Amino acid sequence: MAGKGKTELKQTLTAALVSIGLAVGGLTGLAHAQEQNEGEGTAVGVSPLTGQPINEWIKVCEQNEQAQREMCITSFELRDQRGGFLATVGARVFTSGEQEKRLLISVPPGMLLRPGFRVQIDEGEQIAGHYTLCIPQRCFGEIEADGGDLFEKMKAGNQVILLTITSRGQTVPFPVTLTGFTAAFDGSPTDVSELQANRERFREEMQKRAEEARQRMLNQNQNANEGGGG
Repeated sequence: MAGKGKTELKQTLTAALVSIGLAVGGLTGLAHAQEQNEGEGTAVGVSPLTGQPINEWIKVCEQNEQAQREMCITSFELRDQRGGFLATVGARVFTSGEQEKRLLISVPPGMLLRPGFRVQIDEGEQIAGHYTLCIPQRCFGEIEADGGDLFEKMKAGNQVILLTITSRGQTVPFPVTLTGFTAAFDGSPTDVSELQANRERFREEMQKRAEEARQRMLNQNQNANEGGGG
């Protein structure tokens, strides 16, 4: 029975990683398409989900069907200034019963899975984590935080660095500010309907920008052809 419970918990965690991880930051493909079409275009200066300045801590809660409890994840999606996805770090807790704390991460595909990843808060020791799931868009991982004070250290820290290893053996650091973590972690969750509405607005804006970029490219090619013909 204990083994079955652990299996169910792992399934619950995997579902959480996919559902919330992609819900909070499932715009990777759109952002990538924007990068491909805009070239050196205007940077995305606000979060695609909240309309607030890009790169911020967001708290999302939902009722977990398997655990029959509410689960909250306070996450930070690291994006470049043009909206491209870099990495996600999230603190997951249940709001009742056993805490079952986990630090969740997601990174682009192409990382070595066997060594796992590490996180480091400020100048503290590095903490090892392991990957749990990979899909075409991202790879997800976790660190157990039940018996330690990892989240308290995050509240007191300035930044957490996510360290991954690429398939070429190169260590890639993803530095994430901890400014705003405590306020988000201890505060009220973001309204999910607002996130969905902002996501749809972002999708429409990206489609508009992509179309404008394609039109500019067509005009440039046409002008170049006309100039060459003359």
